[in-house]
Amino acid sequence: MRDSQFPIHPDLVRNDDLVQLTGEGCRVPGVQIPGAKFYRASVFMLLSRPLGDNPAARQAVIEACNNHPEALWWMQHARSALQLIQDEAARLFALSKHKQVR
Repeated sequence: MRDSQFPIHPDLVRNDDLVQLTGEGCRVPGVQIPGAKFYRASVFMLLSRPLGDNPAARQAVIEACNNHPEALWWMQHARSALQLIQDEAARLFALSKHKQVR
């Protein structure tokens, strides 16, 4: 049963800026890595879509996702990943704006 929080199929997300996920710590990487890719792609799409033409905000989402290259992290945080990445991206975006002001 698919989680309605993640309605987007990961194959629809094509972004070369996202790092390859690692299988470090995974007991069944053949299952966990594809699952993690699904969650990450869904989170990325859900957070990127409303940003439109805001490259700095989009970059913050990319960086927040890339800060978690382990498939195991995405599997362990499947339910909370959307909120965690959204919060992290907001912090990164605010930090980038602060650097621009200086």
